[in-house]
Amino acid sequence: MTTPYPPIHVDWRRRLRDVTTERLGLKAIALVLALLLWIVISLRQPTEGYVSVRVTPVLDSSLVLIGAAPEVRALVSGRAADLVKLYSTPLVLRRTVSGDVPDTLMLDLTPGDVHVPAELSEVVHVLDVQPRAVTLRVGRARRAVGSTSSPPTPVRNQP
Repeated sequence: MTTPYPPIHVDWRRRLRDVTTERLGLKAIALVLALLLWIVISLRQPTEGYVSVRVTPVLDSSLVLIGAAPEVRALVSGRAADLVKLYSTPLVLRRTVSGDVPDTLMLDLTPGDVHVPAELSEVVHVLDVQPRAVTLRVGRARRAVGSTSSPPTPVRNQP
């Protein structure tokens, strides 16, 4: 008596090779579509990350900043696509400094001090600022007598 089915002895290596090499074009298209879908979805997911903050102290007209502004980073949350936009329009930290301050000024920083660009203010939130305090060195500005066009020059250790 013969069976209507072929023998079960199948070369599994040949079958595996056939499955992996058949219709390679369709498999490549499916892989590209899956990758694009993953990128689109991951850009919409909320995430957190540190970004650089530009420190711009608003100094009284009698003061000038000595040295460079300190480096500050902020922990922000929002969609990854929105956080990428912060590299072209960076966050800004503005603090007003009055004229009656010492030469070395220690400023405590909070997340509320960081200004988010208007187009991102609804979707990006500042959670933390590092460092929590920065030191600014300021000097007294002195103008040349009779001239209003020259920029202020720093004067150190005024009695």
